[in-house]
Amino acid sequence: MSFPRAHIATLAALATAVLAAGCGDGPETVAVEGRTLFLRLDEYRILPQDVRIGSGRLRIVATNIGRLTHNVKIVRRDEDDLEAPVIEVGGTRSTQPGESAAVTFQDLEPGEYRLACTIANHDDLGQYGTLLVEREE
Repeated sequence: MSFPRAHIATLAALATAVLAAGCGDGPETVAVEGRTLFLRLDEYRILPQDVRIGSGRLRIVATNIGRLTHNVKIVRRDEDDLEAPVIEVGGTRSTQPGESAAVTFQDLEPGEYRLACTIANHDDLGQYGTLLVEREE
């Protein structure tokens, strides 16, 4: 029995997605090589979701692969004062489907940050992640 090429490509893509999803307890943290982090935004995810990078300069390039408008912002909460408001460190402009936007942080300090889409309730629907910035040695 022979399968049309379209079916083979679909099966290959499905197998790749299943392998990428994994079977663990949660998402793995992705270590970023270099100083540029490439993110993909869609309904309602930021991929990769959990990222680890060394402190210092960071350029984020976010590509909207979804059907709705999205952005990505980096926010930080004061762990010593949980009543204090969340501080937006910066982020990309809002992008339409198929567009990319970039933002550069010249000196990102060590700590744990939240990546989030701030459009409507996208964050509440799961479009968020974690950015762990580690001290460079």
